[in-house]
Amino acid sequence: MGIVYKLALNSLAEIKQVQEGKKLTLANLKQQLLKYDFENEARVVCFNDCFTCKVILDQKKEIDIKQFLNKTVSLYKYDNELAQMRQQDAKNYFDKDNIEKQSCFSFRIFKNGASEQLYVKEGKKVYWLGDYFETKVYDSLDSAKQARENLIQKALL
Repeated sequence: MGIVYKLALNSLAEIKQVQEGKKLTLANLKQQLLKYDFENEARVVCFNDCFTCKVILDQKKEIDIKQFLNKTVSLYKYDNELAQMRQQDAKNYFDKDNIEKQSCFSFRIFKNGASEQLYVKEGKKVYWLGDYFETKVYDSLDSAKQARENLIQKALL
């Protein structure tokens, strides 16, 4: 009975965190990273099939965070020359001792709000973590590509 009660309390606490915007998700990743106290850059790096993640502030301070990614996450960048989405491997991370660690996800944002241009496919959803914009969520990679092409067309006019 006590175990069931504890599980129920944990589930309710997690629901409350999501509702209050405190739980890290792909949809709120940029906003949550900007809440940390850092001088230059904040980065999220996930290891071991995305089960172990850290927030790394200015390459100095590391904060363990709860798993927030599905291990089936895929990373993409839009190739302007070819007008297509290109799948990317996560960048390996070099820790403060310059030891290389293989990662399954890496994203960084700078103090001024600029960030890497990265599309993340998790399940059926695609998240665009683009420069200066709030995270956009699309139903497919094709709809994310079409939105990017529309944005480019508007910029050219």
